[in-house]
Amino acid sequence: MALQPNTIPKDGFAGTGMGANYNTQVSTEGANASTAAFPLGTKVRYYNSDLDGYGTCIYLRVNVSGSESAALAAGSPVGVDEGADEAYRVTSDQSAIADGAPTAIALSGMTDDYYGWFWCGGVCPDLTTLVSTTETRMKSVTCATDNSVAAGKGVQLALSTTDNILVVATTSAVISKVGFALADDGGVTTDMGNLVLFDNWG
Repeated sequence: MALQPNTIPKDGFAGTGMGANYNTQVSTEGANASTAAFPLGTKVRYYNSDLDGYGTCIYLRVNVSGSESAALAAGSPVGVDEGADEAYRVTSDQSAIADGAPTAIALSGMTDDYYGWFWCGGVCPDLTTLVSTTETRMKSVTCATDNSVAAGKGVQLALSTTDNILVVATTSAVISKVGFALADDGGVTTDMGNLVLFDNWG
């Protein structure tokens, strides 16, 4: 099932509904699926009126490896797996991410070798994507940081002892530029709504 540009899956990117009118509908349409529900690399553009900006999501396959747990959480940054044998396979293990490769952020919990939607550009999906039936909005889902992320600064994936973390990197150990921050992290997390991503998937 292919999507047309500027359309959104009827059950939302995270597979749990689209806004308040659908918050009791729990579906797995394309989210954390053992078989692909959409062609890998499918991209969808949207406008988020709550965050006053456009964004893009992409359909990818995840490879969970390395030191992180077997399950990937919503808000986890990923990059192209340097050992992948397919174009749209990503990993959260920063030591396995190809240098300078495209990046994205998971929109739902993900199982190893499964398929799902990832946020890859612009502002995050929000009013059209829920992560639970209690209406937790995507803009409030947190990404791990290192207390260095500041408003107006670029955000990058860098080699770290902790996987799934965004930093403002000033060293040569930079993996990929991810985007920029709209607010300081003020600790060790930042809300997805405080980030704008560069869409580097071509």
